[in-house]
Amino acid sequence: YCSDNTGTVFDAEHPTLTLVIRTRTQLADVITQVSRAITTVISDLAFDPDYLRRFVLVTFNNNRLTTKSFSNSESLLEDLKAAAETTDSNGTCVDIDFVALEAALSQYLTYKSPVYVITDALPTNDTQVDNVYLSINEWRSPVYFLYVEPSPESGCRTSTGDPAYRLADTVAQRSAGQTFYFCSRGRIGTLNTVVKWIFSGQLRSTSILMLACHSRITIYASNGIWRGSCTYNFYFAPFECDVPNELLHFNFFAQDLQGYAVQRAGVMYCAR
Repeated sequence: YCSDNTGTVFDAEHPTLTLVIRTRTQLADVITQVSRAITTVISDLAFDPDYLRRFVLVTFNNNRLTTKSFSNSESLLEDLKAAAETTDSNGTCVDIDFVALEAALSQYLTYKSPVYVITDALPTNDTQVDNVYLSINEWRSPVYFLYVEPSPESGCRTSTGDPAYRLADTVAQRSAGQTFYFCSRGRIGTLNTVVKWIFSGQLRSTSILMLACHSRITIYASNGIWRGSCTYNFYFAPFECDVPNELLHFNFFAQDLQGYAVQRAGVMYCAR
């Protein structure tokens, strides 16, 4: 007799809302906007109060960090309010972004928990990035970097082409997350109001005809299943990638007991 253990091993139904924030007076207005955004999220999820069971907040600045975990949103908002009222104005153009991110990922997050990194400093600890990759793979957590351009008075000159920024963007891409560069810190709160343009592959234009292909190409496919005692296992034939560090997108299709189709998608990268 086999018992159904669906969902008991890989629970992705209760994500941990995780914030990694550089806390200094120069970002007080940004932290206040983040707090308002969290309040909106909690309000929007009021119909399912059990969805978010846990919250993690990592604050860092000037090579120091603090990690806290909460079981309710009220405590999180109280700490965010305190962070916005900080009197610490220390710090330079770079900081321990990756160390703080790794600290957040080490808090036993639930699977597929999104992690939001809000900072005005470029990461310095590029040696820490390998640990970040391992933790992301463990929890399947998408990482979103919200980089706020420093004020002119800071003397920091940054751009999206900076190697440190590109590395942060690579971390986001490999985790199926995104990176956002804000020139105006007053627009942080409007991030979730995004106009999406849908592009039809059947539409032709002069520029498209110059491209060899504007679609993703399938380079590997597998279709196999085998049973071991009470569990079913999917079979994937060996595959070897050819381009080091190339991003690969995967789609996985299956059917549940009622015959409904299930799709999962994610990102891989060539590590050879």
